[in-house]
Amino acid sequence: MDTAGVSQKYRVLAADDDPDILKMISLMLEREGFVVETLLNAVSLDDKILQERPHIILLDIHMHDINGSDLCRELKKSILTRGIPVLIISADDNVKSIAQLCGADGHVSKPFGPKELIEKISGLVKKGN
Repeated sequence: MDTAGVSQKYRVLAADDDPDILKMISLMLEREGFVVETLLNAVSLDDKILQERPHIILLDIHMHDINGSDLCRELKKSILTRGIPVLIISADDNVKSIAQLCGADGHVSKPFGPKELIEKISGLVKKGN
């Protein structure tokens, strides 16, 4: 995948309660030039969004502190965040339908590879800009 135009341009905010997943996401995306901010819980997501102004948000569905699909619905209702693409990332067998129902812009099933994740993110951020 050609991500040459992406270098240090797009900011990604990823929320997942699994630190290993977040580390893997960071390594994959930073290697491709994305700027990545991670959160182990979604409690402070609103504050981070306002501080970081991400180009895309990656959300796990099943986190300890909050349901990612509920959070996605809230993000898509808010005038401040509705324009930010949300990519749902989950091992849930119904990830595709959950992503559609909550208004997410896309989904990726766990486990995922670097190519799949980067293609999805690149497509969504380029489409939005």
